[in-house]
Amino acid sequence: EYTKENTGAVMKRYCKNPAINAVLNYYETRAAEEGVIANLQVDLPRPLPLSDPEFCSLIGNIMENAIDAAKNALEPARKFSISIRIQNDSMLYIVSSNSYDGQLIQDTTGENVIFSSKKEKHHGIGLQSIRETVDKYNGTLRISTTDTEFMLDIAIGI
Repeated sequence: EYTKENTGAVMKRYCKNPAINAVLNYYETRAAEEGVIANLQVDLPRPLPLSDPEFCSLIGNIMENAIDAAKNALEPARKFSISIRIQNDSMLYIVSSNSYDGQLIQDTTGENVIFSSKKEKHHGIGLQSIRETVDKYNGTLRISTTDTEFMLDIAIGI
């Protein structure tokens, strides 16, 4: 209601959870402002094992990283997609892919490799936070890249 009154924008309803809808709408708008084409597919028919703040932080970090990287890709390839779904009533899947400029920094910190498209000192913190949340729920995180695309696959048992 606040968003509609103050910006005239109508929030899309991706699922029954208003907090998740707010995060998805925010980052979809941010992607458009950055010239990034966003494709969001969400199928969350029931509550998740993660708290709202944890889940919103998780998807917010994923989307922020993806948009930040995609906005630097060559046009017209500035794109980002995320799919969030529950499969077989037992597994939460989050699959994200985004374009990027092909410049990727890899820092090894302990046993983890942190990827970043940022040159700043504290790059990779969003991905580290994603990894910590996935690990907390004994999930799996798979990262893969090509010269122009960064992909993130997460599976968490529910």
